[in-house]
Amino acid sequence: MIITVISVSEEFTKNGDAYKKVLCATESGSQTTKSIFNQLEGKWPLLVEGKALEFKMEKKGQFWNVVDITDVGDSLPPPKSDKKVLPEHQKEIDRAQEPPPPAPQAVGMITKEIGDMIRAKMLTVIFGKKIATALTVWYRSQTLGITRIEFDGKDLPTFQAE
Repeated sequence: MIITVISVSEEFTKNGDAYKKVLCATESGSQTTKSIFNQLEGKWPLLVEGKALEFKMEKKGQFWNVVDITDVGDSLPPPKSDKKVLPEHQKEIDRAQEPPPPAPQAVGMITKEIGDMIRAKMLTVIFGKKIATALTVWYRSQTLGITRIEFDGKDLPTFQAE
């Protein structure tokens, strides 16, 4: 990860150990903060505002840690690109940003409510034809999935949202 140092501050861990907190700009132009702990104390002199550096990152547990710092030359800012630079672990990042699945009680309640609306022929009245069709498909798959009935969809009757 090539960055340009924006600012450096000295912070302290709960144990009282000093570390450097670096605000930096990435190659894509976004800003991020990285902590440089005392294992890299010998590299701290490289942390100068405006300097272009390469941070070697390593994942330890749920965190990405800086494990090495290399000077990449002059202090020109890295080029900004119109193309979005994606990290190697974009799928993992996306998964971490997804909202959690709904509670099982909520799924059960909504399944019951949709079933009641289907039986009362009110789904289309309430949601319109397009959404009613999608909800009916979801209701069928939910019901068959919970009951663990194997199906491929061919044996189900076709339906028109009413």
